[in-house]
Amino acid sequence: MTASSLSAAEKQLVLDMHNQYRSEVGLPGLVWDDGLASGAQDWADRIANGDMVHSDTPYGENISRADTLQWAIEGMYEERELYHGETAYGNKPWGHYTQMVWKDTKKIGVGGYNRTDGTTLYVFRYDPPGNYGGQAAPFSNQATVGPVGVASATFDDTEQAKALEQKGKRLTKLVLRWGDVVDSITAVYGDEALGEHGGRGIPPETGTISEVPIARHDPIVEVAGFHGKWFVGHYVQQMSFKTKLGKTYGPFGSRNHADTSAAFSLKIPEWHRIRALFGSVTPANNNASKVLGQIGFALAPASALFPKPTVGLGILEGDNQTAKKPPGSGVVFPRLLRVRVSEANLVPVAGVTVTFAAAGAGARAALDGGRPAQSVQVKTDQDGTASALGVADALGTIQVTATVDTGPEPRTVTFSLTAVN
Repeated sequence: MTASSLSAAEKQLVLDMHNQYRSEVGLPGLVWDDGLASGAQDWADRIANGDMVHSDTPYGENISRADTLQWAIEGMYEERELYHGETAYGNKPWGHYTQMVWKDTKKIGVGGYNRTDGTTLYVFRYDPPGNYGGQAAPFSNQATVGPVGVASATFDDTEQAKALEQKGKRLTKLVLRWGDVVDSITAVYGDEALGEHGGRGIPPETGTISEVPIARHDPIVEVAGFHGKWFVGHYVQQMSFKTKLGKTYGPFGSRNHADTSAAFSLKIPEWHRIRALFGSVTPANNNASKVLGQIGFALAPASALFPKPTVGLGILEGDNQTAKKPPGSGVVFPRLLRVRVSEANLVPVAGVTVTFAAAGAGARAALDGGRPAQSVQVKTDQDGTASALGVADALGTIQVTATVDTGPEPRTVTFSLTAVN
């Protein structure tokens, strides 16, 4: 066996980057293992200047080739954008990432070899291995979050929600009625609502009504608030909802006249979505009214509730540009290459990855302010748009193709750019 070629600083970089990514999904860190590293180094030496083929090792194995170790690890991590909570099977484009965050993995070792083309080939080995066929999301399969509050007359919408899902309906919004405390909450699935859990205010029909949309590409990631004593009962006093893209709905419930309050925070695990409500309703106002006494959320993997949509991809601006190339240097085309991703109903789709890839002599794509490369990946913003720059190092026409792959078939558009004297 051969000792790993990595320096002490590089070994620490491997651990720091892996453990940062694992912490993002609530997992403990990995530790370095010299035995894994030795085996990885042997395999890196063996396939150094040939094809990046996997060994028959019983350990997990990622193989990457890059200019630097950091870029190799970042490249594997970028597969996160392609992963939507699917079960692990076959040869999937997110397999490097899921191995990095596999919950059972505890140790890592890495070997590297400097290739004749100037890049370095890295072999990463993991123990215990991940990506077992048929297993669900690698780090979580959580069914519920909560409940918080005090139980009384309980309710659970989970089975009714599953029945609606079989009809093609999913949770589209939550409706809350509130005043000093949260009077009621209702889950709406398209055109069907699963009951109003709670009352209509004290006095009746006086509560404020607010809605929280449940969006495919901007899901709820945290529900926070307070519960505690209000007059003679224990109720959910206030709720706020935070989305993945940073929106906040609420707070709902003023907490006026609260005697005691305990804060709560229910976090939705990565690649999970709210499926249904459960909790309890508690009498109030001498039994003349009802108030939400306890709340929890049933969860489902995102892939079960939101299969990959078929989307459209269109050019917004930047096509058919011509720019002068200065002698001895490349030209950056002045107008951004902008595209928009939308669903069939033209609703913009945020948070999906668009890959810009350049073709032609001396052609490159680049992020505005980022490192030039043959191709770059950009995540769409809230308006469904993504942009990159076109770069040409030689005279003539180049093409930059934008691709989004979130459905059964990839969608592509092509920009034509010409560099002249």
